[in-house]
Order: sequence, then structure tokens, then C-alpha cells
Amino acid sequence: MLPLNRISLLTAIMSLALFSMAAGFSSLYFWNKAYQGFEAHYQKSYLLGLKIYDASQQQEFNTLRNSNVFVTNVQADQQIRMDNKVILKFSKISADYKLTEFNINSANPIKIRIYRQKQKFKIADIPISVSIADQIGKLSYTLAQKCDTTIMAFKVEKKDWTLITAPNYWSCQSKPYDWRWVTILILVFALLVIVVVSQNIPKPFIHLSRIFKDNVSHFNLTKLEQDGTKESQSIALSINQYIEAEEIRLAKRISFFTAMSHDLGTPATRLRLRAELIEDDGLRMKFIRDIDHLTEMIKGSLHFMRHEAEKEAARQIDFGSLLETICNDYQDMGHSVIYQPPADFSFKNVSTFFANRKGGKTHKLQDKRIITGSCQPLNIKRAVENLIDNGLKFGSAVIVSLEASFDFIHILVKDNGKGVLPQELDKIANAFYQGKNAKQAINNGELGFGSVGLGLAIVGSIVDVHKGQLSIENSVELGGLIIEIRLPRLT
Repeated sequence: MLPLNRISLLTAIMSLALFSMAAGFSSLYFWNKAYQGFEAHYQKSYLLGLKIYDASQQQEFNTLRNSNVFVTNVQADQQIRMDNKVILKFSKISADYKLTEFNINSANPIKIRIYRQKQKFKIADIPISVSIADQIGKLSYTLAQKCDTTIMAFKVEKKDWTLITAPNYWSCQSKPYDWRWVTILILVFALLVIVVVSQNIPKPFIHLSRIFKDNVSHFNLTKLEQDGTKESQSIALSINQYIEAEEIRLAKRISFFTAMSHDLGTPATRLRLRAELIEDDGLRMKFIRDIDHLTEMIKGSLHFMRHEAEKEAARQIDFGSLLETICNDYQDMGHSVIYQPPADFSFKNVSTFFANRKGGKTHKLQDKRIITGSCQPLNIKRAVENLIDNGLKFGSAVIVSLEASFDFIHILVKDNGKGVLPQELDKIANAFYQGKNAKQAINNGELGFGSVGLGLAIVGSIVDVHKGQLSIENSVELGGLIIEIRLPRLT
């Protein structure tokens, strides 16, 4: 990320705009400079063509030497070779040259031969609707455009051949410096800077949004780093101040619930003692049940608030060992809680080039399969215990199983209770929500007075903190619920 810590967003945008304008004007300047340089060079070559025409009409080619043009009069013994287009072993022209010959009709017909090293000259590049002088000027202009090692053989009517070379006009070395390369480099550099800066300007805001979205959920408040532009630092500072205020407000709320729980404990105890004095057994049990239910709701609410405020560091654990320990603790207390470890790995023999087997044998790895991952161990333990307690309230047996894929860890808790109605599956994890079967069990006294509808809500909160998913469905096999905790397999 670019160091934008000391500038504001407005300054960064204005600087980028000014830089873009400077790059644009610089590109235009160098492009125009290249255009003017090339045009001046081509015009100079055009004027050379006009001079060549004037010299051909006066048969005074030596006057061209003043213009840095090399003129060679072909000797008499080589004129016949030139007339017969014999160019091999000619003193000035080698066999590698490509020949183009054409005539210009005028009062004094002109024969012109163009010898070039790279490729033949295209006669179509010479306009025919202009004067002869302009045609030869355009010829020289085009030779300068298509730079090459060029020799022009010139003959007027029945006069002798004359060889003309103009390296200061027609060769590639004579061209002015091509400033268009500088323009291209400026544009590429400017584009690179614009792309990098424009991508880095919103990065602090995107980073800020991602952190705030990931961490500020269920009171999992984490202060944000103050980096980037001044605006993003100001936003991070405001969010951090909000987080501090929320932490203080949450602490006060917990203190209030704690004090309220303590203060309500004394009158609730007195009410329970007075209820014991009621002679009517049925009425006395109803009073006691209501008082105990109210007390459990207060304790459950306080427990829920304390869980939301707790911050536990994540670390790597062995999920199998954790679940097995939890199940063993319940078994020690006489409960029917069974742990099912992950299934063993299995593979089959397959046919290869060296061994052709039909119906390959299946092999299993009998070693204990260890599934590890990053989580908050105490919170995961609390979530699994809540699910087991919930299963034991409504049933008599619970099965806890563990599986894992490449991306997720799956914890399944099954019970043999009564399950819930299909329309209640999406609501059963809400705080203080109790299904129809649970309410009937409470009214019949089957659950005692400890169910207030917060167990699954706490589990859902823990799963959300881990960015996991909680799914609940009825079990066809056991008759109760199948609750799955799916956690991302973080490393």
C-alpha cells in the first residue's frame, strides 16, 4: 500500500489530477516536437528533389554537392552496362540492391532507377497529377520517409547516367530523434502511476469496511488500525471511540443485570418461603414453579450477557479430544452420552500398468484420525455442553459425532427426544423462544424449572463468532433433533 498517511483524500485526488494533466501536456509537447522534426526533415528532402530536377534540366548535377549530396557520373565504358540493367559487380551498386525503374514523360524524357537494400520502391507512392518537379520532390520526400540505403540513377533523354546518393536525407541515420518514444514512456508511466494510486486510495476504506464487518458482530469488538488517508484515519478513530463507548455501555449493562439479579434474589427467596406456607398443594406448586422459572430467566439472561461480553483468544486444538472429554464427563455423571469418532480412511487397490487387479481390496487406516483447527476452546465446549444438556432435557440419550472436510469441521449432536414442529425449526435458536413440545413438557413438570429458551441462542452466538453455521433438523432415526455446528477450518 502506498504511504498515504500524511495526506488527505482531497489532496491525493488533486495531486493525481495535476499529475495526469502534466503527463498529458508533456506527451503532447514531445509528440508535437517529433512531428515537427520529422516534417522538417521530409520537407528538406522534398526541396532536395526539386534541386535534383533543376539540376537534371540544366545538366549541372555538380551543383548538388553543395547540399551534402554525392553525385557520381557513370563512366563511358559502363554506360552500356547501365542501359542493359547489368548491375552485377558495378562499382557503386551490388547485387543485393532491389531495382525499381520508371520513366517520367516530359519534353525531355527522364529515366529514373531506384536501388534500395531492403525492399523495392513502390511507384504508386508518387503522385501523377502534379508537375514533374513535384513528382521528383515527392519521390525524394518518400525516400526520406521509408529510410533505406538508397542510390538513385538519373538519366535525361539520351544523356549519360548519373548516380545520386543522399545519406543525409534518405538514410535512417539522417532522421531526427524520435521523441514519440518519450511520449509513449510518459504515457505508460503516467498510466501505471494512475492505476497504482487509484487502487491504493480506496484500499484503507475497503480494509476498514472488511475489518469492521468481520469483527463487529455479537460484541466481538476489535479496535481498528488508523492508517491510510486522513479521512480513513478519522473514520477509524470515530469507530474506535464508538467501540470504547459500546464496551463501557456493555459493562454497565452487565453490572446492572448482576445487581438486579442479586437484589431480586432476596425477595424471590422470601416469596418461595411464603409459598411453602400455602396449604393447598396444587396452588403451592404453581407458585413455586413460577418463582423458580422467574429466577432461572434472570440467571439465564445474566449468563447470556456475560457470554456476549467475553473475549477468548482462538488457538489450535484437537476437536476429537475435546469432544471425547466432554462426553466422558457426562458419562461419569451417569448420563447416556456417546462420542462417535471420525470414520477411518479407506481406499481400494486399482489396476495399474504393473498390476491388473479386478475387484480391488478395500483397506482401512486403523490409526486414530486427528482433526485439528483454530477456535475458541472454552466457547466451543460451552456450545457442545448446551446442546448435550438440551438433548438430555428432552430425551434420555445423546450421540456426539465429528467429521471434517477440507474446508469445514462438522460437529453433530443427536438426541432421542420429541423433536420440534417443522415450522419451528427456523425459530428454535432465537433467545427465549420455546417450542410447543418444550412448553408442554414444562407445564407437565417434566423439565423441572430450568428451561428458559437461551441454550440454543448462546450456541448460535458462539457459532456466529466463529463465522460458522448452525443447522437444526428433526431426526428420523432417533426421533429427536440433529443439530450440526459447521466451523470453517481455519489454520
